[in-house]
Amino acid sequence: MHSSISNSKTRVPSENWLPIWLGAALITLSVIVFFEANIRSLNWRPSLADSKDLWSEHRYIASQGKPLALVGASRIQLGLDVALAEQVLSRRVVQLAIDGSNFYPVLLDLMEDKTFNGDILLSINSEAIKNIDIADRALEWIDYYNNNSSSSYSPYRLIEKNIEKLIQENLVTRLEGATPFTVIKNIAIAVNNQGNYLTLLENRTRRGDYSMVEMPGFYYVRVGRHTKVELNWRNYDSWEQLDYAYLSEIEKKVMMDRELFVTNWKKVLGVLNKLKAKGVIVTLVRMPTDKLIWKYDQKVTPKGYYWSRIEEDWYRSVHFKDYPELSSFDLPDGSHISQKDQSGFTKKLLEVYKTLDL
Repeated sequence: MHSSISNSKTRVPSENWLPIWLGAALITLSVIVFFEANIRSLNWRPSLADSKDLWSEHRYIASQGKPLALVGASRIQLGLDVALAEQVLSRRVVQLAIDGSNFYPVLLDLMEDKTFNGDILLSINSEAIKNIDIADRALEWIDYYNNNSSSSYSPYRLIEKNIEKLIQENLVTRLEGATPFTVIKNIAIAVNNQGNYLTLLENRTRRGDYSMVEMPGFYYVRVGRHTKVELNWRNYDSWEQLDYAYLSEIEKKVMMDRELFVTNWKKVLGVLNKLKAKGVIVTLVRMPTDKLIWKYDQKVTPKGYYWSRIEEDWYRSVHFKDYPELSSFDLPDGSHISQKDQSGFTKKLLEVYKTLDL
C-alpha cells in the first residue's frame, strides 16, 4: 500500500514562476507610473521629509572637518541654496536650521561639542533672542542626535537611509516618506488640490514656490500669524482695506520688553564668546522681511535699538537693511525668500559675508 503522504503521483507539478513575477512587477510599475503622472499633474513634486533623522545626519557632518554651519529657522533654510553656497565659498556647508524652532539650542549644542571645528552663519533676530528659553522641537532633535549618532552611521544603516532618500527625492508617491497608499488616498483622489509649494532637498535646502499658493490671501495669513492679529478678510471690501486694518493694529503694538531682551542677549553673547574662544567664527545675519511683516518688526523691535545693541557687542553681523543688494528682494509672504530668488540672494549674501574678512 502506498502512503498517501509520500505518493509521488500527488505532488504539485512544478511551474515556471518567472512570467508570473514579471507580470506582477509590470502591473506594479504601471500603477506607480500612472499615479506618479496623475499626482504630478496636480502640481505635487517629490520632497524629502525634514525629520530628526535627516537633521541628525547633517549634524554629524557638521562635526567632521571645518564646514560652515547654517543655524536658525525657516528664513535661512528657505533663503540659502546649500549647493550654491558650497560653490561660492569652496567649502562644505551644512544646513542645521530647524523650521519653527529657536536658534539657541543648536548654537549651544555646537558650543558644547568638542569635535565641532567649523564656523557658523547664524540667522538671528530680536524676537528670537527674547524666546531662547522656550522649549521647542530643536531640543528633541538634538537629544535624538546625541543619543543615536553612534548607531545611526553604520554602513548598513547609511545604505538604507541613502536608498530611502533616493526614492523620496524621485517619487512623488513617496512624498515626505509617506506610503504610496497614503499619498494616493490623500492627493490623487482628493479634491481642491493645489500642490506642495514647499520642497526639501537631501542637503536640507528648502524651496518655496509661492506661485503655487493663492495670493494675497496666503500673505495675509502669514501677517496674522506673525503679528498675532487675526482679521477675517471676509469683513473687508478689498485687500487694501484689510492691509490698512492690519497696519492700524500694528500701530497699537508696543516695544518688546527691553530688560528681557538684554538679559537673554547676554546669554547668547556668552555662548558666542565661548565659540570664539574655540576658534569658531560666528557671523550673525538678520534675514529679510518686508511689507507688513517688516512694519511689525520695526514697531516691536526697532532696528535702531535692538540690532544696534547686537552690533555694538558682536564683531561680525549683517543686517539686510544695511545692504541694498539684500533688501531689494520681494518676499511673497513678507517673511521668506522665494524659490526664484534663492540663488540670487545666496550669491548676494555670501558676497557680503566674504567682505567681512577683508
